[in-house]
Order: sequence, then structure tokens, then C-alpha cells
Amino acid sequence: MNNDILVLLATGAVVLTALTSAAGCANRAAIIPQPAPVTAVIETEPVTPAVEDAEAAAKLEAQASHVFAHNPVMDYTGDYYNNKTTLLVEADGEEKAMLTVVLAGDKKTQTIFTANTKFDEDTNSLVYTNGTKKLVKLDKDGNIISEKEIYSNDTGRFVLGAKKAVWTDSNEQVSNLVFAYGTPVNSTSAVRV
Repeated sequence: MNNDILVLLATGAVVLTALTSAAGCANRAAIIPQPAPVTAVIETEPVTPAVEDAEAAAKLEAQASHVFAHNPVMDYTGDYYNNKTTLLVEADGEEKAMLTVVLAGDKKTQTIFTANTKFDEDTNSLVYTNGTKKLVKLDKDGNIISEKEIYSNDTGRFVLGAKKAVWTDSNEQVSNLVFAYGTPVNSTSAVRV
């Protein structure tokens, strides 16, 4: 029996030593400073989803195309002349043209023909059905005092080319009247009607 007690005591001592050692290790781990976890800081630029970029690009492109739309008449705008008759071609919006022809004029009166039409890129022509001819009286500063309509709804066309415009008109009985690009030396400029 003494041997049994001794075995029990010895086993208890071994268990107690094991427990004490384990507790000591646990305490030692708590006491020994552990290295702090390393946190890496990586700088990056903000990332936006590709969908937002595509939408923004589409909006900018739509705005730019609207603002910078090219009216094909812009390639032909300016002053043209044939003797004392002058033609002014102006772009109107994205695809139309405003035509002003001064048929006869001096400092007090001008006979002015106007038409607004769409440019046909296939034939480089401006076909009109709304030609209006007016007699305009001017003051000493060139401002309109009065105007009298001679006719309206005239039909005809201007074919535009390199440095020239060719006019055919039904009421004016004009057939292939050629205007050169530029302004004659002693011309009366067209009044904006």
C-alpha cells in the first residue's frame, strides 16, 4: 500500500509539475512582447467603375458633337459677286443656309433677294422654294427705313463650287449666273434683312 501511495504521490507530482510548467509557459508567453503585426500602406489612385467612365465619355462626346457640329455650308460661307450684284452665303444652324442677294443698290435703296434653304452635299447645291424679293429704303447710316415686298415663294438654286456660286432662278429669269468668291472693289454691302 505504501507503494501505491508513493506511486500516487509521484504521479500527482508529475501532473502538478506539468500543470505548473504549462501555466508558466502561458504566463511567459503573456509576458514576452510579441512583435506588432505589420500593416503595409499602399497608395493608389481612386478607381471608378468603367461604366461611369463610359457614361461620362458618352455625355462629353454628345455635348461636343452638339457644340462643334459642322454645317457643311461653312465650307462655302462668305461674299460672292457678279459685277454689281452681290451674294452673301451664311450658315444657319447645323445644316441650313441663308442667302442674301443684292440685285441693285445705292446708298438710299437696295433690291434684296433672300432665301433660306438646306444644303445638299451630293450636288453642292442650295435649292430654295421660299425666295423673297424686297425693295428696301435706307437712312444715311445704312439702317432700313422701309421695305416693300415685291414677291415671295420664288424657286431656284445655287450650285456652290471652288471660289464660285452659280445661280438659276425662275422669277428673276436668271440661268447659270456665275458669282466669283470675294467682294468687288466698289460694292454696296448687303443689308441684313
